[in-house]
Amino acid sequence: MLFNTAAFGVFFAVTCVAYWAAHAHTRLRLGLLLIASYYFYACWDVRFLALIAGVTVVDYLAARFMVRLASPQARLYLLAIAIGLNLGLLGFWKYTNFFLAGLEPLFGELGVKPMGALDIVLPVGISFFTFQGLSYVIDVYRGHIPAERSLFRFALYISFFPQLVAGPIVRARDLLHQLGRPVKVSSEQFGRGLAMILGGLVKKIVFADYLGANLVDRVFDLPRHYSSLEVLAAIYGYSLQIYGDFAGYSDIAIGAALLLGFELPANFDSPYRADSLRDFWRRWHISLSTWLRDYLYVSMGGSRAGRMKTHRNLLITMLLGGLWHGASYQFVLWGGLHGLLLVAQHRFLEKRQPDAPSRWPRWLRVLITFHLVSALWVFFRADTLAGALAVFEQLGSFVPGIGNLMHPVSGVIALGYLFHFAPKDWAQRLSAAFVRAPALAQATLTIAVLYGARALSSSGAAPFIYFQF
Repeated sequence: MLFNTAAFGVFFAVTCVAYWAAHAHTRLRLGLLLIASYYFYACWDVRFLALIAGVTVVDYLAARFMVRLASPQARLYLLAIAIGLNLGLLGFWKYTNFFLAGLEPLFGELGVKPMGALDIVLPVGISFFTFQGLSYVIDVYRGHIPAERSLFRFALYISFFPQLVAGPIVRARDLLHQLGRPVKVSSEQFGRGLAMILGGLVKKIVFADYLGANLVDRVFDLPRHYSSLEVLAAIYGYSLQIYGDFAGYSDIAIGAALLLGFELPANFDSPYRADSLRDFWRRWHISLSTWLRDYLYVSMGGSRAGRMKTHRNLLITMLLGGLWHGASYQFVLWGGLHGLLLVAQHRFLEKRQPDAPSRWPRWLRVLITFHLVSALWVFFRADTLAGALAVFEQLGSFVPGIGNLMHPVSGVIALGYLFHFAPKDWAQRLSAAFVRAPALAQATLTIAVLYGARALSSSGAAPFIYFQF
């Protein structure tokens, strides 16, 4: 059930009506929300309800038993078991065929017939809800939060449908406490939530889907059929597409949660305005980058163990962050290149005085960072390493031609970046104006956006890119 479909609109409207009709009865209200969340996930594949229920029970019981154990060693063993079970489930469904393919040469040397790829269907959202469960048990182990007593509330925390299948990865400390308190939505919250949903749909349909269908997919499929300028436009287009697609999903998720009375943390902060790769990762997919920092980088020692180990920790974190995105060497390469560039930046900053201003103006640092990030997106988008290299080869061939850019697509790219690099208070003012507008004006604009989205999606609703992760 995609957010950008009428089916989700009907589902969400029915859920909201039932939820708010029962708002005075906490258990009934949360029970309806849990049923809605499990129904939402079952719409993808009912077989995987057992998987999400299993992850829920494992993490709930691990945390409950953990706080009862007096021995630090026993608590650590229990944490290791919980982490192993979560990562084992994630590894089986997501990486089995990847590792089998990597072992095929070894099978050949041993004279053993390769097994071939197994018929494994990747459960949607597994990377997100397993990481959410892992953050909970680790936080309980570290003493940052208490263990949740109610399995009922914990099940809703893991399966909360707005962010279930593509994030944000919500920490227990940010959501669990909200589930037990009375809920209400002010007119300001309602307007803000609706504005976020509409803004997310615009990012997804007007920018991401349009650019994907009319430029990016065509160029990445057959880069040698296009000129160097058209390839460059496709690279810029993909940077805008993946941002619009994923930030659009996050905005819709956060807005939908707000209409149900829950505040979720932001997942994006104008990432292409970053003036360094470190700054980029503070702005892009914030819930994942902070998860990797707090539970992987810090656990390995972070920056506390000397220069070389700090660099090692950075590189391992980014390599595993790349692998998290998918069982493919392109993702590993993408993460590894980000890691190497972060290490290089770390070395450069070590040589500077802490308070010394940069010699380069900020606009130049932003421009360089944007082009580094966009170049690395090529490895993320291409189906194979050879496909990525073909894109760069065609880019450097200086083949002339702009025939495929004499089209509204160039205007959409320009408009997308204009919005992205416009002063941040512009978006805040637009949102505030929408919130203050009369209900009739809000309804009119909502209908106009939905009608426009339907017109642009005449070929069918495109799935969100991050569903594959």
